[in-house]
Amino acid sequence: MANRFRSRIYFRGCIFILTITGLRKKIIEGIPAILKSAISVGIGLFIAFIGFKQAGIIVSNKENLVALGQLTKPAHYLLY
Repeated sequence: MANRFRSRIYFRGCIFILTITGLRKKIIEGIPAILKSAISVGIGLFIAFIGFKQAGIIVSNKENLVALGQLTKPAHYLLY
């Protein structure tokens, strides 16, 4: 557990040094806008995938990895 805290402190220290020197801003500006958008979309789709999986809208399948779940259950029509 102590190693985990040390690694967090080290990582935050590196980010702090990058921020102070201005390198962080240059790294962020070096990433194309289309790639930033693609990363955001990918994260959103991953979160939606997890939500669909927990809601039972998609289920595991041996042949196809994922498949549609049983959508006839009334629980799938509820919006939380």
